[in-house]
Amino acid sequence: MNSLNLKKQNGFTLIELLVVIFIMVTLTSVFLVNFGNQSGPRSLSVAKNNLVSNLRRMQSHAISSKDSTASAPAKYYSMTLSSVVGSYGTYYLKTYNSTDVSTTLSTEQLIAPVIVKQISVTRSDGVVVNPTNIEIFFSVPYGRILLTTSGGGAANTKIKDSVITITLGRTDSTLTTTLVVNGVSGTITP
Repeated sequence: MNSLNLKKQNGFTLIELLVVIFIMVTLTSVFLVNFGNQSGPRSLSVAKNNLVSNLRRMQSHAISSKDSTASAPAKYYSMTLSSVVGSYGTYYLKTYNSTDVSTTLSTEQLIAPVIVKQISVTRSDGVVVNPTNIEIFFSVPYGRILLTTSGGGAANTKIKDSVITITLGRTDSTLTTTLVVNGVSGTITP
């Protein structure tokens, strides 16, 4: 009888290593492709959540009658939005005192490349307008939602009992998302 001299194998063969490396590269490429496809919806979601958060913050300040300046109590808290091309998703948080003098609390920016694509206002009489600029007011002390569509601050005539639909979108794709500010019920729906 021939006795075979079988040695105990230590380590991996070259074929086994190549198979494992091939599987790892394939899984990594699938992960990266899926991760890249999620950046668009994710940036829209984050931008919308930040916008809703700031709207609710202004509403909360108005309901709590928080004074933002030491000189005079606040009469309104507001957010100014624009869908004008070139505004780059910049919006302003302001407060107005009893003499309608405004103080800018902060200037905010939507996450690039997210911009305000469209603003739609359904007035209480059913008429729908699509302004390029809007200022949403929260009146002190009850947080009632009012708005102006022409700019110019608190001295302008305010529209009440309206539903505002804000459409956000990306400049590099057709992805969009909307949020609704209901001036009748006072709700902000993402």
